[in-house]
Amino acid sequence: MIVCNLGRLMWEKKLTIGKLASLAGLHYMTVKNLFEDNLRRVDMDTLNKLCKALECKPGDIFDYTPD
Repeated sequence: MIVCNLGRLMWEKKLTIGKLASLAGLHYMTVKNLFEDNLRRVDMDTLNKLCKALECKPGDIFDYTPD
């Protein structure tokens, strides 16, 4: 199972959904849905923007744990 750590990263950097959306140049609802783990897939451009805004790697945002 893929687990999203976006909430933890945002908490560590003291970012709100709105602030991260603004920094990344993404729609508020895109970040909100990812934060709430309501997305089935993430566009590579979206992931790139999040990594740039959070100064992290994709592996920091997502973890894999076997089912």
